[in-house]
Amino acid sequence: MSGTASPAGAGPGADRHEERGEWGPLHWDTVNSPIGRLLLVVSKLGVARIGLRTEDVDAVLGSLATTTGSAPIRSASRVGEAVDELHEYFDGARETFDVPVDLRLSTPFRERVQRAMLRIGYGRTATYGRLARMAGAPPGAARAVGGACSHNPVPIIVPCHRVLPLGGGVGNYRGGAEMKRWLLALERRHLDESARGPVLGG
Repeated sequence: MSGTASPAGAGPGADRHEERGEWGPLHWDTVNSPIGRLLLVVSKLGVARIGLRTEDVDAVLGSLATTTGSAPIRSASRVGEAVDELHEYFDGARETFDVPVDLRLSTPFRERVQRAMLRIGYGRTATYGRLARMAGAPPGAARAVGGACSHNPVPIIVPCHRVLPLGGGVGNYRGGAEMKRWLLALERRHLDESARGPVLGG
């Protein structure tokens, strides 16, 4: 399994919400996965957007061009590191991601909540209320925290699928409830396999 991840968004400007013209070039490509085709977009600071199969690729790219002032350029090589780590995650060989994330598409409050999500361990879950406390949000902010989950620009790497309602069920997810259940089951399954350890020969 992969070791501890490097700090997400590490590097100069990682926590600074830059002006639209300061984004610099964006690069994108798509990758096939067990949960359908994923869109990956990277900036100079890290992975800025992951589009799930329920999202229209052209619409996402167009929105990014409008928001950032930079039309994304297709480049498999520029997103290669993120693609490799996602493949490892889906294969059960990676529990944490080393690629940095760029959360400038989020508001400062949502970014704080999304960075708190990174502290929810692989195979574990947290309620919306618990996540609010982890992010230092004021009491009663669970609804706003839910908004940070639903507007998470980098799902899977920023694991909003690990956030669940207090009353049971899986809650909402951009990719649909079935995709959220699948991701949670994937992590539980590989955790169980790790706990059992290797099968020894006779």
